[in-house]
Amino acid sequence: MAIISIQTPYLVNPIEDCHQITLDLDFETGTGRMMCDPNLCSLGAFGDRQICTRIAVQTTDITLERLEIADVSDQERQLYNIAGSPLSSSLSLVAPKDNDGDFRLVQTQINGERRVVSTEPIAKPIGSCGNEDLVCTPLTREVNGQVAQADLRPGFVTNTVLLIVGGQKPNLNTEVMLQPLVYVQQPEYWGFKVLDCQRGDITLPAISEYMVSLDVTSQLGTKGVEVIWANGESVKIDLPAVQSYSQVKVLQGAVLQ
Repeated sequence: MAIISIQTPYLVNPIEDCHQITLDLDFETGTGRMMCDPNLCSLGAFGDRQICTRIAVQTTDITLERLEIADVSDQERQLYNIAGSPLSSSLSLVAPKDNDGDFRLVQTQINGERRVVSTEPIAKPIGSCGNEDLVCTPLTREVNGQVAQADLRPGFVTNTVLLIVGGQKPNLNTEVMLQPLVYVQQPEYWGFKVLDCQRGDITLPAISEYMVSLDVTSQLGTKGVEVIWANGESVKIDLPAVQSYSQVKVLQGAVLQ
C-alpha cells in the first residue's frame, strides 16, 4: 500500500506548539513520520497563510498502535495511538474503513479533555525542514575561519526575548534556520539547533554572511538557552544578560561581534 499523507489545516489555536501537523502513514508496517510546524502566520481573506515566521519544523518518526476499541457508529473506523509523538499530550488517529475517506486526529490532554481536528489529504510527502522541498543538516559553527556568535536580546515588544545567531554560511543558497528542541519539562538551558537548509541538488559554493533571529519568549530554560551547531559544538547563554538591556537596536545584515 502506498504511503498516505495527510495534514491539518493551519491551526490558529495550536496543538501545543504545532500550528499544523502533517503525517506520512504506512499502515502495512505501522510506521510513519510526523511533522510539527510551529510557525505563526497571518491569514488572507480566504484563510490562506501569508506572512509566516521561519522556524525549522520538527520531523519525528512515529509508530501506529492499533487500539481494540469498537466503532459504536458502525462506520468500521479504526483507532490508532500515535506512539513517538513529540507532544506531551496523547494523540490518536481515527482512520476510515479501508483507509478510504476522512482521517481525523484526537488530542487527549492531561486533564482528560479531548480535541478533535480534521485533516486534508496531500499528494507530496513531508520534507525535513517543514518546507516540502527543503533538506536540512546541522550547520558548522566555524566557516572560513569565522566562528558564529549567538546572543539573547530584548524583543521590540515588551517582555519578549529574541535569540540572534550570526556568522558565515558555506553556500549562497543556504537558508539558515533555528530549530527548538522538545522537552517534557522546562530544562535549565533550552536547546536550539542551527540548520543549513537547501533546495534541490545544486549548491552555489560562495561564502556569505547570515543573521537569523527567533522569538524564544515561550522557549526559555530556567537559566537560559543553548545554541547547537554541527558536531555537537554549542554555547550556553544565561538569562541575566537579557535583563541588563534597556534598549537594543538590531542591525540587520551585520554579523554579531
